[in-house]
Amino acid sequence: MEKLYSIKDIVRDGLLGVKERKLRQLIIDGEIEAINISKGSKRPNYRFTEQALQNFLTKNSVTQ
Repeated sequence: MEKLYSIKDIVRDGLLGVKERKLRQLIIDGEIEAINISKGSKRPNYRFTEQALQNFLTKNSVTQ
């Protein structure tokens, strides 16, 4: 089973170099793929696959 990362994991470990508010906005804007694991909750509870993180980093990398 693939490891899933929470928003807190990503922010705490600096995996994407963004803060929580920015990460949530990236989800809303469709810039990063997230899985909502909440069931009936008003507030989404997102998880991210390693592939989704890699895709985001690849798409947003700066080449010189």
